[in-house]
Amino acid sequence: MNIFRKCLFVLMILASVCGYSQNIGIIERSVENPPRTIKPENGLIISWMSGIVNDSTVDQVEIFDERGHKTIGLNVLRPVQEAKDVSIYDITARPDSRIAVAAVYTSIGNDAHLHITNSLLLFDFSGHLSRVFSLKPPLGVRKLSIDEKGNIWTLTDNDGDKDPATVPLIVEYSPEAKIKKEVLTRAEFPTHAGILKENLETGRISMGYDSGVLSVWLPGSTDYITVSTGDSKATVTKIQMPKRANYTEVPLSRFIRETSGDLVAEFREDGPNDAIDLAYFRWSASKRSWSQFKPGGCEGERLEGFSGGRQIYLNYRDERTDICAAPVQ
Repeated sequence: MNIFRKCLFVLMILASVCGYSQNIGIIERSVENPPRTIKPENGLIISWMSGIVNDSTVDQVEIFDERGHKTIGLNVLRPVQEAKDVSIYDITARPDSRIAVAAVYTSIGNDAHLHITNSLLLFDFSGHLSRVFSLKPPLGVRKLSIDEKGNIWTLTDNDGDKDPATVPLIVEYSPEAKIKKEVLTRAEFPTHAGILKENLETGRISMGYDSGVLSVWLPGSTDYITVSTGDSKATVTKIQMPKRANYTEVPLSRFIRETSGDLVAEFREDGPNDAIDLAYFRWSASKRSWSQFKPGGCEGERLEGFSGGRQIYLNYRDERTDICAAPVQ
């Protein structure tokens, strides 16, 4: 093999490895910062302060590109002057559209009582707050996603002490935040009828949008919901946990829907003699079954999103978060 062919062979190997998975960026952060929730979506990495936040002097939300370069910071507490604190439930954004924030504010009213307000806020990518909407209790938002047309799809948090049969599970809002459609009712999901339930053992609620399909996975009940955003037709499937002999699978990440319709997720596997493994599984939409896979150079990192046709993994360190991308296998 001559030197030219050797070089070409090496380049082909390197190209194959790089095409398989690679670290694509780093988000630097200070260890003094409070805990944050991070969500990869639409070529962005969205980060926001977790829990109850009462410091109005700082940006509670930061948005980065996938290389970790900060594009915008948002303060969602300062504009609501009567609020004493805020809890951010979820954020969705598209670079060619807008940023939507689901937040809950607390304030002290004229009656000296504590008031809680579920809100939907809309920002542009200049950081300008264009609209703030107060949502009636049954329409409080746990998760939300935005489609190509700027419509905002929300997953309601609880029944608002109303009959679950009268409360929608999924609500579509127009770009002006007017209700367009209500899909399914909470009564159709008994485990989550009163309030959506998630924990460390059953897993986190997942919601995402890609190529005309909204997807929701509800832990515990293992209901997997897909909604065609064109006609709002919903399909509900029970998807049990993957099963490896002598192991119990505990979901660690979101259930991520790929464009093909397959689901991918990361699990902790508890085995005999206190053995603990980390495993990644794919649920095939065509075969209706799970199979294990390895994300190459992203292995050992947290599967957190699907963006640009790639799985996005995050490695949380003390002073930075590494961003790793793996193409669909």
